[in-house]
Amino acid sequence: MRLQSHYEPNLLLKTHIVQVQKAVDFLLSCHSDVGGNSSAMLQAIVKCHDLGKGSRAFQAYIRNPSEYVGDSRSKSHAVLSGVLAILWADRHNWDALDILVLAQSVVCHHSGFKTLADLELSLELDFDDPLEEQYEDLDLNLLAETCGLDLDNIENDDFEAARRCLFKRHKLEKKLGGLGEEEAIGFRVWAQFCFAVLLEADKALLACSEDGAGVYFHKPVWVKSPSCVDDYLRTVVPSDLAEFRCVIQSQVMRNLMRIRQKCLTLTLPTGAGKTLLAARWALTLREEVRVSGCGVVPKIVVVLPFLSIIEQTDKIYRKLLGVGSDRASTEMLMASHSLSYRSFELEGGVGRGGSLSNEYVEFFLNTWRSEVVITTFDQFLLAIFSDKTRHLMRFHHLLDALIVLDEVQTLPPRLWHIVNQILQALTREGSSRVLMMSATQPLFLSPAEELVGTFEDVERIFKQCERYQIHLNHRVEQFLEDFTSELIGRVEVWLEENKRVMITLNTRLSAKFVWRRLNEVFGEQVRVHLISADITPRDRFRKIENVLDCIRNDCACIVVSTQTVEAGVDIDMDVVIRDFAPLDKIVQVAGRCNRNNHRGKHGGYVEVVSLLSVKGKKFAEMIYDKVLLGATVEILSDYELICEEDILGVSNSYFELLHKNMNIGKELTRQFAYWEELDESVHALLRNRQGGQVNFVVLDDDDGMSLRSEIELALKIKDRWERRTALQALAGKVNERSVNVYERRGFHPDDYAELLGYFWILKAGFYSEDSGLYLKFDEEEEDSVCIF
Repeated sequence: MRLQSHYEPNLLLKTHIVQVQKAVDFLLSCHSDVGGNSSAMLQAIVKCHDLGKGSRAFQAYIRNPSEYVGDSRSKSHAVLSGVLAILWADRHNWDALDILVLAQSVVCHHSGFKTLADLELSLELDFDDPLEEQYEDLDLNLLAETCGLDLDNIENDDFEAARRCLFKRHKLEKKLGGLGEEEAIGFRVWAQFCFAVLLEADKALLACSEDGAGVYFHKPVWVKSPSCVDDYLRTVVPSDLAEFRCVIQSQVMRNLMRIRQKCLTLTLPTGAGKTLLAARWALTLREEVRVSGCGVVPKIVVVLPFLSIIEQTDKIYRKLLGVGSDRASTEMLMASHSLSYRSFELEGGVGRGGSLSNEYVEFFLNTWRSEVVITTFDQFLLAIFSDKTRHLMRFHHLLDALIVLDEVQTLPPRLWHIVNQILQALTREGSSRVLMMSATQPLFLSPAEELVGTFEDVERIFKQCERYQIHLNHRVEQFLEDFTSELIGRVEVWLEENKRVMITLNTRLSAKFVWRRLNEVFGEQVRVHLISADITPRDRFRKIENVLDCIRNDCACIVVSTQTVEAGVDIDMDVVIRDFAPLDKIVQVAGRCNRNNHRGKHGGYVEVVSLLSVKGKKFAEMIYDKVLLGATVEILSDYELICEEDILGVSNSYFELLHKNMNIGKELTRQFAYWEELDESVHALLRNRQGGQVNFVVLDDDDGMSLRSEIELALKIKDRWERRTALQALAGKVNERSVNVYERRGFHPDDYAELLGYFWILKAGFYSEDSGLYLKFDEEEEDSVCIF
């Protein structure tokens, strides 16, 4: 009897194991010797991962899944495979921690990475569990021949012998707990590396048919000199800061030649060209490795917090690398986020390996196939901390990579300790290098070396920036309506002086209130733009482009925003007013003021105010952690005015205070290191809040109606996997037309939208591209925790 592994395409288990091993060998050729034992470990994992498919129930199922009538639990193969793998490894005198890596990969390669407690529970039989009968009926000789394993001496063990062996006799929990925290994190990183490689390899030649396997195994090593940054700069219209940026570039590149530390920071004022400096850093190191031939040519992973910055950064990298203006991903460059298009093109044309099937495209996108990946903090952290296989499949790409993290001050303090420990482990276990960038460096990457040089070098650069002054008027609290009434008179004066004005508020509702008043008064005179999370990404990007047109044409304009534009967005305003917020938020939004220094020394005016709702509640306290706000109040207590040249010292004092007063997540680090469940999900940790969300899709124009037709066609597909693939292909288009709102008491989405399959399609009258989403009770809920 020959054991079968898959149905459509029909595939023998023996053939599948050979294919998976071939894919593993390919993936390992793209890495250094991670952990020092990855090749041997993965060979064992590959041979063991589908042992459970030898059960009678699974073989009956796989030959004709639609006709299978047995107990669905009987055909489960992953846990059965894990039991056999543990017993096999124990008979060959494996160390308990190595058996743990083997067991985790085999037992969990369909269900997702498990904690130590959940892994033990999965190896325990339920009452009347049919797997016991399937285990006792296995033909071990046939399995040994099929998988290439010596399975002698395990036939006398019962099903639960594996759990007893690993968790009782080997005392696994004690052995893992006996590792120091740093060693334990390194071990966890290695375990996840092996797990991720298996996940990709197990699907590789199923997603990519045999005829197209050559495309999967072809890894073009593209050559791109760091000089492309200079070529790009020659195409950019010089600004008043061009000479300043050139001096910084030279200084950073000199330091790069001498620095050997794998973790680096880059601390520079806003507008100093950090994006291009990071590109030059990554391309220089990549080219050094390629030319020397003494290591694996590293992937570049650029991580950013906001979609608006990602769009901007994606455009820059496309020009640098010569990818073109199309949004399709290629083997050279990929944007991986909720708005990215689900398309993938081969370098040199699709015809190189034949047309790419939908399965191939999805597989390449889901596995970060490209050599430069631009992604979000969400996706980056999910690749590390998620228990879902679709996220963890990408984890191995973070080892032996050049990782750039931009605007790192946006990471909540509770993630500081664990993110630092993971980044350090990536550089120890693999050949990864890390560059962490910000104008307000949160000081949590340690040990690390500053790419600019000494603290005095950084300070000297900040002292040369004298573009704005921050006027601290937050001590006198104002009701929102009073503030807006006074603001109208001031804006009138600023517009007479042809100034560009931005008012940044803390909540959607306060921003909308101010926008309406200003639009009523000045809407016929100048464009008044509302940019908030109440506006779809599609309309937000359009508005930002309109603001950039005003800047290019030296026209006056008014922008009312939430924090969606406070970091990374390359807009240049003359006046910025900011409702009170944590210090790093204030400094980041100040960086949009006189950004290109066209108004000269201290020509930019930034003002910080403190606004109250009708009921006297501070809008800042509806959004931000009180410890962050308290630290900001304390740091600013000695100032009435802060000039840009003094920002570095003020920011450092602020972050030093936070390290003393805030929970920086050491408990999360311990939980991760010792395979325990994290207190909160990645999404909750990033956003510092809980609660479900409703996604409204806005399809109110001709293109929207066309998209609706595409959704309806996709929903009609009978096969659930084909239907899911078709819907995934539309995800980018859907997300760029979406607005998310948190559920709250009395909120019923069907009051505003109709359900089309999985999508809430917003009804007419509840959205406009100017004012965004309108909910009936918005005006009554000023004191609710609004989304920014």
